[in-house]
Amino acid sequence: MTAFLLVPSAPYGAVGFADTERRVLTRLRASHQTEESIRENPLWESYRSFYAAMNVKPSSVSTPLKQALRIMRRDAYRPIHPVVDVCMEIEYSTLCSFQVYDGDRIGRSVVYGPADGPGADDGMQNVRPGELVLSDEHGIIHSPTCGNGAGRLVGDTSGAALIRVLRIPGTAADTFTGAVDEAAGRLSAADVLVLSADSPTGKCG
Repeated sequence: MTAFLLVPSAPYGAVGFADTERRVLTRLRASHQTEESIRENPLWESYRSFYAAMNVKPSSVSTPLKQALRIMRRDAYRPIHPVVDVCMEIEYSTLCSFQVYDGDRIGRSVVYGPADGPGADDGMQNVRPGELVLSDEHGIIHSPTCGNGAGRLVGDTSGAALIRVLRIPGTAADTFTGAVDEAAGRLSAADVLVLSADSPTGKCG
């Protein structure tokens, strides 16, 4: 299951980064306490199984657990963008996968489902048949094998941001719902769309 939130986007001002690192690190440590608690989380196996089932090498894919563990080890977080930073704070806490795209560069019809094969015009020629990909009428936006399509991520010139929140098997329903609701509330979402196997296509915004 995956949720999409359309939210306003604007770059940080001159002093906007000031509290971001402290907020992200405080929330991360409050949620997981130690590196061991992250390494022992059962979602390691859930993410591994999720990607292995679509013939994607699990070790080649970044997951919220890998990212949270890396940030905790470094005891440092580099602010990226106001919307991204809120999403990363929620991701590290809940271990639901977030990605943030430029809402102005995403088409009206988004689909999350198995790929038919390589993408011809979107720079993702190595996408494997059956791999779960995010796409729109313009092509593939993200695949586990290839990552994000060039030019699709949110940036300082984006007027809107499209957030994707992924729920893999093994993630509790209330954890996923809580992550989506928190992001929607904190980022003033204009629209929320939830796609599932039964409803893989929809419009957001």
